[in-house]
Amino acid sequence: MDNYIYEIEINKITDGDTISLKKISLGFGIWAFTSRGRTKTGKLRRYSIRIAGINTPETRRGWWSKGLSEEKIKEEITNGKKAKAFLIDLVSRAKKTYIRSHQAGADNFGRLLGDVILVMEDEQQIDVGTIMLKEKLAKIYKK
Repeated sequence: MDNYIYEIEINKITDGDTISLKKISLGFGIWAFTSRGRTKTGKLRRYSIRIAGINTPETRRGWWSKGLSEEKIKEEITNGKKAKAFLIDLVSRAKKTYIRSHQAGADNFGRLLGDVILVMEDEQQIDVGTIMLKEKLAKIYKK
């Protein structure tokens, strides 16, 4: 499959490897809002991007913590919060944000899969996955 590049606007950073979208550019100045509908409580469910090729520690307790010691769980969550904070800071300094698609459709959690590319004020382009690995805030994701 060919990779496609889309400019995006971010709604929020979910964790170190997942970004919630506000809208995505379709080109020609046309933007699509990325709501997947509403939850039972009326809250908008937005599409998310899973940053391809990386995995960051989790930011909250969940299925992954079953069988782990409290110490390991706290360590995972602390490291997850560091990765998330780093990504929030990085994205906040970007002039524009893009996704390069990796597959058609979404993963098991409804997330789009792609590389997130930031264009900084000095026009430098940063691949988020690469910088997260370089800063040792993420590990290479193995399926």
